[in-house]
Amino acid sequence: MHDYRVCLANGVINKDTGSVVCPIDAQCRFTDEIKDFQGQDVKYADKTIIKNLKESKRLVHQSVMKHSYPFCWKIDTLLIYRAIPSWLFVLKKELIE
Repeated sequence: MHDYRVCLANGVINKDTGSVVCPIDAQCRFTDEIKDFQGQDVKYADKTIIKNLKESKRLVHQSVMKHSYPFCWKIDTLLIYRAIPSWLFVLKKELIE
């Protein structure tokens, strides 16, 4: 619930419409919501983003960390998490029968 409140307070989620900001399209490229990086593949935009942060004097700290990352062994590629609209249904046992 804390994450939800923080997202509401910072405009990540619109309470009235339920929409979520996700500036990544279905091809994993930045959309026009991120003008400086629009069209760039999110997996390969790091250097451009770091350069932009340095030039605008907004880079606080830079380091390289080795960590695990979600990977699809079936198609041999990295996985990207995206916020997308979805429907959830709760079925009670009585309705299933």
